Amino acid sequence: MPRRNTSVCFQFRERGKCSFGNKCKFPHVVEIKTPASQSSHASAFGDTEESSLEAFFALYPGFHYDTSASPNTEFGRLCRFNRWGRNNEEERTKAYNAFRDALTQQFNAIYGTDVNDIHSWHLLCSVLGIAPPEGLEACRQAVRSTHVNLIDLVVEPEEGVVLFDSEKALSEYTIKTGKFFPRDNAYAGGVLRFLLRHIMNPSDSSKTKSTRRKAK
Repeated sequence: MPRRNTSVCFQFRERGKCSFGNKCKFPHVVEIKTPASQSSHASAFGDTEESSLEAFFALYPGFHYDTSASPNTEFGRLCRFNRWGRNNEEERTKAYNAFRDALTQQFNAIYGTDVNDIHSWHLLCSVLGIAPPEGLEACRQAVRSTHVNLIDLVVEPEEGVVLFDSEKALSEYTIKTGKFFPRDNAYAGGVLRFLLRHIMNPSDSSKTKSTRRKAK
């Protein structure tokens, strides 16, 4: 069982709830905040009970979305459930575009969109097991120096978020698992764009072996 981190869960502290639920590695501690700080953060992290992905999958009656599974895997299962084959390509494409939007909106709801909001970077540091350094730029660089699958940041796998030693190793993991995050989505905020990697053409493809390490 993964060792529980003693850092505070920023999601729970800021929103009173956490997308990882009981699987979260960080303590859920409520911090009393002024109404001003609550309202200023509501737009960054959202305040809806139903997630964007849950709302998307709820559009298809009879399909039961497994929130603990990879969203990409669940979309594939949805396609099989609705028997979207070659004769239903238009319907499948329409659903896939809506799925991409929901995935991007869910990332935004959890981590925010403003690259100048230090709370977003503190939250990412918390999820990645990084002690947040002082200053906005230092926080951004600390997160930028990691290699993590963005799907895992939205729905943490059972074994926890994995940090990879290189873009090449992250690329191999992403291709193997099919956990591709949509690029060039209209809803992508600054934080998400900052974290996108070149999965199909990694920059260090011939330099680093494919190893990985768990966030602590």
